[in-house]
Amino acid sequence: MMLCTGCRQHEIDVKQLENKSPEELYQIGNKYAKTKKASDAVLAFEEIEKSHPYSKYVADSQVEAGICYYKMKKYDDAVTILDGYIQTHPTHNRVPEALYLLGCIYYDQMPIIKRDQENTMRSLEYLSELCTRYPSSKYVTDAKRKLDVLLQHLALHEFRTGMYYQKNKNFSAAILRYNTIIESYPTTETAQEAYLRLVECYLSLGLKKEAIAVNSVLQNKHKGSKWAKYASKKIPTK
Repeated sequence: MMLCTGCRQHEIDVKQLENKSPEELYQIGNKYAKTKKASDAVLAFEEIEKSHPYSKYVADSQVEAGICYYKMKKYDDAVTILDGYIQTHPTHNRVPEALYLLGCIYYDQMPIIKRDQENTMRSLEYLSELCTRYPSSKYVTDAKRKLDVLLQHLALHEFRTGMYYQKNKNFSAAILRYNTIIESYPTTETAQEAYLRLVECYLSLGLKKEAIAVNSVLQNKHKGSKWAKYASKKIPTK
């Protein structure tokens, strides 16, 4: 008996769900979600769309199922259902929440700096869309905090490559990377350091005028920062 109970995957009797009304299914789903039985909650929420595709509860049940999948770290399932929800119900009042959840899903899977940053970019896209389309949403404050982290992460990814090129004396390639950081991620601290590294690269190429010009921009934009101070010391006095 103990073995059988341990092997049981769900507390819900799936067959009984088929005879429930949309409202009853939604209540059942919420009950299991609150008791941290996310897999059981999903069964109830997904039964609504399956048995009652035109019910007013379908949209909300999709979001709730997405939340459950997210909590279970079944990220692919969560993305599928939340993306489907947004496409099917683009004007529904929980679209901001769905965009936030999608951003969080990819944010939680953000790779280390040296790896491909597809998940970082996807998170950036969803959270940026949330902030642009729904600036008064309650999810925006945390979304903006996450956006700052994402931008810094992407800037560091570019910077790592730039430093690799610079150390190997491929200064032209390094300059391209540092300029990308300055143009694409101007609010990050890494952008400030990118100015310094540009100064170094231009000096290494014997391009003193270009180095002075970059340093001037750095001093104007970030006067007093440690990177501005370091850059000033790099410029020859004669």
